[in-house]
Amino acid sequence: MPALARPLLPWWAALLVSAVAGFALDLATPAVGWWPLTFVSVTLALVTLIGRGAGGAMLVGTVYGVAFYATHLEWVGVYLGPVPWVALAGLEAVLFGLGAIPIALAYQWSARYRARGTVQLVAVPALIGGLWTAREVVMGAWPYTGFPWARLGMTQVDGPFPEVASWTGVTGLSFLVAVGCAALLQWGRAGGIHHPASALPAAVIGIGLLLVPAFPTSDAGSFRVGWVQGNGPTGYFDDRSPGDVLTAQTAATVPVLGQPMDLLVWPEGSVDTDLTCPGFRGVFRFDHAAVAALL
Repeated sequence: MPALARPLLPWWAALLVSAVAGFALDLATPAVGWWPLTFVSVTLALVTLIGRGAGGAMLVGTVYGVAFYATHLEWVGVYLGPVPWVALAGLEAVLFGLGAIPIALAYQWSARYRARGTVQLVAVPALIGGLWTAREVVMGAWPYTGFPWARLGMTQVDGPFPEVASWTGVTGLSFLVAVGCAALLQWGRAGGIHHPASALPAAVIGIGLLLVPAFPTSDAGSFRVGWVQGNGPTGYFDDRSPGDVLTAQTAATVPVLGQPMDLLVWPEGSVDTDLTCPGFRGVFRFDHAAVAALL
């Protein structure tokens, strides 16, 4: 077996490191927002996948997913209870584990190439970054329109790299973060500090993330936005009658009507009925004049 095809960690260590890495990614996301942990998390996750087959990659990837999603989706249990929380976190973890298989197979495929060659130092990080980002895109769109919150780029909102997103979008920033982590790992596999030239791809990514300025823009004037939070009974298990949410939202909106603004924003779920329904005036208890003013 080629040296680059051998696992870097024994089974027990790979499972433990996967769990730690998954929890670290949750700490990197808001509200904690320790953005440097993203690079630690991704690098550790890749370490656990090197030398694994499809089954092994599925297992360690799922462990990572469980550690991440069980903490990242804890709020689901607050509003829906423990069963939906466990079900959603479990589904996302399994999908994450499935997405780990191509990454592990990419490492197996590339093991035939020498550690300090262009394939290992340039092509492999780009491939790994693409596979990681592809998993994010798929899970952000499927199933049931997906769950797009768990993206690497979103963890960098408080870091030094948000300007990059103005050029690449969140998906592009996720790709660059994953490529940078993969390139750093490949440098380590090529000999680390004993072969400093092998660090060039990782250094280019890092310097690029730091130095790229924000996309140039010009002043196009001002845009005044107002927003209203009616605090209606919008929880899944709140006791409410039809129209109560809209009643609370319109009542909270009346005081700001007439103030100078270009856009008035309501939160999602503010309208809990079809306003075009012919019988809605006789059923719902809200300020019809306020609704007419809004429409």
